[in-house]
Amino acid sequence: MNGVNVTSNWGPLSEDMSYVDHIEFIKGPSGFLMSNGEPSGIYNIVTKKPTGQSLNGSARVTLGSFNMYRGEADVDTKITDKVAFRLNLMAQNKNSFRDYEFNDRYIINPSLKVNLTDKTTLTAEYIYQKAKMSEVGSAYVFSYEGYATKPVEYTMTDPGIAPTNVDNNTVNVNLQHKFNSNWKLTSQLTYVNEYTLGSDIWPSQFLPNGDMIRTLYFWEASNVMKFGQVFLNGYFKTGAVSHKILTGLDLGSKKYMADWNQKHDLDTAAKPFNINSTTYSPPSNGYASFDTSTSLE
Repeated sequence: MNGVNVTSNWGPLSEDMSYVDHIEFIKGPSGFLMSNGEPSGIYNIVTKKPTGQSLNGSARVTLGSFNMYRGEADVDTKITDKVAFRLNLMAQNKNSFRDYEFNDRYIINPSLKVNLTDKTTLTAEYIYQKAKMSEVGSAYVFSYEGYATKPVEYTMTDPGIAPTNVDNNTVNVNLQHKFNSNWKLTSQLTYVNEYTLGSDIWPSQFLPNGDMIRTLYFWEASNVMKFGQVFLNGYFKTGAVSHKILTGLDLGSKKYMADWNQKHDLDTAAKPFNINSTTYSPPSNGYASFDTSTSLE
């Protein structure tokens, strides 16, 4: 994103199109323009930035199937001749074609652009994303009867399970300086801090008659990433030969910690969950109450 490789062990949250300006694709070995590139190529998400134009903006409301409601707002304005501001907002609530599943998301994305001089530009951006959704694993269905034997709306999850919450904070500061028409220096710092508190559900026992014990596993995770980049782009000629120069430094630190140590059986052996049941019943063993008092570290 914005030239930084933010891939991690698990996450971070995918970019929402409400704050995406465009997507760049670099195929093949050219992907190694970044030290963390891939031999098959890379794609880069470029987020919306202030344009420096007078007050303008847009708003959009989207309604869809399965109680899908989404609202977006984009406000872009020039504060002074040297300072510009942009704000992107998004809120989304939606359920699923599977019972009891949902995925709600909220985004706040302010950005500020300052022309320090005619040749130096500073851009600062903050992205806050919050996701509130069903537990991981709720989309999976298990059956001894074979593939696609259950209705599309069938699910193993339960509406009383606490939602999984993900809070993502991303800060990017970019400084660009043009020495002249041929030489340009670009430097940026990026910080990503994502915290997850939720659960995932899987069968710990499954019998041919359809009886199942669903086990809910605790999931707490911290994902912290720090990046620094400096690039120098230049062009010069020696006689009839033209040269394009790209040199730079690309540093990164990624730290992911997760805890899946706690679990809770939603069902008991005496009263298991049965995949063939056509009526809803609360879990026979009650809902989980996980201990979050111990720090991940």
